[in-house]
Amino acid sequence: MTRCQARKSQSAPARRLCASTVPVTNARPFACAGLPTLRPMPSDAKSLLHVVLTVLAPPPGVVFAVQRGREELLPPFLTTDEAVSIAITLTLGPPLPAGGANFRGPFAQGQPHERFVYLNSGTYAGQSGTSWARRAKISLVDIPRELVDGAADDAHAALEARIVGTMKDGGPVCASVRPPQIAWRRVVAAA
Repeated sequence: MTRCQARKSQSAPARRLCASTVPVTNARPFACAGLPTLRPMPSDAKSLLHVVLTVLAPPPGVVFAVQRGREELLPPFLTTDEAVSIAITLTLGPPLPAGGANFRGPFAQGQPHERFVYLNSGTYAGQSGTSWARRAKISLVDIPRELVDGAADDAHAALEARIVGTMKDGGPVCASVRPPQIAWRRVVAAA
């Protein structure tokens, strides 16, 4: 993954996302003020992966949260007019039989070979007084393995998903999110 191709049919946020995609070997420092401190991994744990979901150009006034388990919601650590960011930690188990990463933990939904994270918005994110009730599936199995391997076991690194937050109908992102609406990159905490 070097740079995705912006097409005329893409929305302006999608074109900006494509323009910001970086080579997988280029680790960027966390650029967000207010990024939560990444918890150091216990010495006996060698399988944690920090993930930051950044929703770019979210619809005005819509609340976002990540679903933990069936009903619990994790709110963002940063919300501005330009972006919403939510940080989670996943556990990595032994590789799957086909060699893919085995994402585990309360935020990982679905069967092992098709793991994803739910990004909820509107009433599904606990917001009242809104007409929006949406949920987006952020596929974990689509993350390039070299990115996972490069960020796993590193308390100062995370994988960031940059997600176009507004659909063509003006509402929040929903359904299965695929490129070019999403781009993954490894980021490191600024010293």
